[in-house]
Amino acid sequence: MGRSHNRQNLTNTVISNLIIKDKNYKVWDEGQKGLYLLVSKTGTKTYYVSYILPATKRRVDYKLGRETVMTPAEARKEARVKLGEVAKGVDIQQQRILDRQAERQSRSRTLGVFVEQIYLPWAKQHRKSWEGNIKRVRALFTGWFNLPLTDITVKRVTEWRTRQLAKGLKPSCINRDVNRLSGILTQAVEMGVIDESPLRGFKKLKVDQKKRIRYLSDDEEHRLRASLMAREKDLRQRRDRFNQWLLDRHKPPLERLDGEFADHVRPMVLLALNTGMRIGEIFNLQWKHIDWSNRSITVDGQGSKNGQTRHIAMTDEAYDVLRKWRKQNTAHLLVFCSPKTGDKLDNINSAWTSVRETAELYAPYDPDLHFRFHDLRHSFASHLVMEGVDLNCVRELLGHESIDMTLKYAHLAPKNKETAINALNKRLQKRQQSETDKGQLLSE
Repeated sequence: MGRSHNRQNLTNTVISNLIIKDKNYKVWDEGQKGLYLLVSKTGTKTYYVSYILPATKRRVDYKLGRETVMTPAEARKEARVKLGEVAKGVDIQQQRILDRQAERQSRSRTLGVFVEQIYLPWAKQHRKSWEGNIKRVRALFTGWFNLPLTDITVKRVTEWRTRQLAKGLKPSCINRDVNRLSGILTQAVEMGVIDESPLRGFKKLKVDQKKRIRYLSDDEEHRLRASLMAREKDLRQRRDRFNQWLLDRHKPPLERLDGEFADHVRPMVLLALNTGMRIGEIFNLQWKHIDWSNRSITVDGQGSKNGQTRHIAMTDEAYDVLRKWRKQNTAHLLVFCSPKTGDKLDNINSAWTSVRETAELYAPYDPDLHFRFHDLRHSFASHLVMEGVDLNCVRELLGHESIDMTLKYAHLAPKNKETAINALNKRLQKRQQSETDKGQLLSE
């Protein structure tokens, strides 16, 4: 059927009265050249504009939209606009394809899409700390996820940083968060998503690299150990009370906590105190990494922060702790694992906070008093240096890549500064003696 035999003045009433046939058909509009409504056999009704492409003389049908989202008047107006573009030589069909591609590409270049769809799968394969970093980025920068990557500018981040400082966050903490964001943008450059990181050259906040190292005094260590023991006593008493409750109700009791350790917390803390291992390294530690005959622990590179394997000689206490814990934990490859699932632990926050509170070491708003799990590592290193251990040896035990990272403990060496001052004193004494001797010779 030709156009002349199926042409009407398209109105809402006319369109609603069009019948559904067993095949698609077109209704041409009398008021706008080239505009028609396609009525499909499924019942959908869609506006199209038909035109001749000047370059090829080929007829093209361009979809405008369904009648449910466009009125007849809107369809006529859009048809006129598109036909005007065609008259100017624009291939509107090809332009639509290009516009959609650009839109998809633009969406893929937002921070949120890049983080969730591109960066995250990559980070899982190449970044050991990916989970914590992604969690932190989501918590801090979700409000920017709809922004194009190139809109994460120095100005925007500087303003965010100013707000963080006003909240009382430490410069070192803010720098770490900016580094996480900057690392994502750098990876976007590496993957060819953007040409250049908008944070390139962004200056970090200055941080005091020689600030006071937080380590345990003798009294604090005594309180920490006492708190660990008190916690285990409480765990055992609570288990016994619960078992009695079960027995009174004729239910089978749970296993008594009769081992050397009530759970994994005390051996983990003591191991950190005696080895300087990071908490992540302790979570990753497997029994195969323990060399009982040579009394050493291998920190596997795959589970260490810098990816480098190192070996730590065990103190008597570290050896004794692991030996006793081994008797209680023979069914797992991991030295410390979740008592509920058997999987790798990812935190001991609740238990650690409880221990610190009892030991009066929990003061998050007072950095001089507050003691973190990582400070067990500082205590290990500090006590070594205070006992006169060579800094390079401490560096190797801690797994620092450079001696610069270990130098923050140098001021704790009891003899270093004293020896230096004594050397200057001796030089001064020699010079004074030399001048005295010269004076005596002249007088003679």
